[in-house]
Amino acid sequence: MRKKTMDVSLAKKKVESLVGLDLTIRYNKGRNKIVYFDGKIPLACPGIL
Repeated sequence: MRKKTMDVSLAKKKVESLVGLDLTIRYNKGRNKIVYFDGKIPLACPGIL
């Protein structure tokens, strides 16, 4: 039987720790065209927290 690697409360804590972090998204449009977007995670869905 498989071991549980993460339960729901731990997943919620991990998502909560991501709120407020800066991030960079790399979007590959194909044919060697790559676009970068910078941003910040302002909040998470209340159903997750």
